[in-house]
Amino acid sequence: MATSPAKKNEFLELVASEFLAEHPGWRRSHQNKRQYLLSVGREVNLECFVWFQFSCRPDRYWFGLSVGWSSSEQAHIHRLELRENPPVYPNDGSLRRICTLEHVRQFDLPEMSRSVSGLYVPYQDYNLESTLPETVKALMLDEIREYAFPYLQLMLKYRFAIDLNDAQLAGRFSV
Repeated sequence: MATSPAKKNEFLELVASEFLAEHPGWRRSHQNKRQYLLSVGREVNLECFVWFQFSCRPDRYWFGLSVGWSSSEQAHIHRLELRENPPVYPNDGSLRRICTLEHVRQFDLPEMSRSVSGLYVPYQDYNLESTLPETVKALMLDEIREYAFPYLQLMLKYRFAIDLNDAQLAGRFSV
């Protein structure tokens, strides 16, 4: 069993920092060290705020990665600070299935949050109890590139008619 020398928040910082170094258009948006949450995001054409949230269970070294959007960064932060159960959003399945649909229900919503692991099959976990930290970090960053970015690109095209390539979404070029 692999053990991590890094504390949970340090690991979240490590993953977020590497992501931000590769994606200059993104910035740190919100962090709650007590709940092991760290969000990064960016505004897209003043239409919406897209984000990723890195998280960890308080009782284990199991990490999570979510993708979503809100009308603004303030709306995203407000949602995170609410002390209530998050809304239940419609789930249209994996990224492969979403690409085949004519109408994706979740893209109609003004805000959305979903686990990146739900975008692909087979499911893989981000478990530092059984996997080395570098492997988990690489897996999380790869899944952002392979699943979460294409998901956000589909949403932006569907909701706002904004067609971005990977470099534009990363913020390497202006939109």
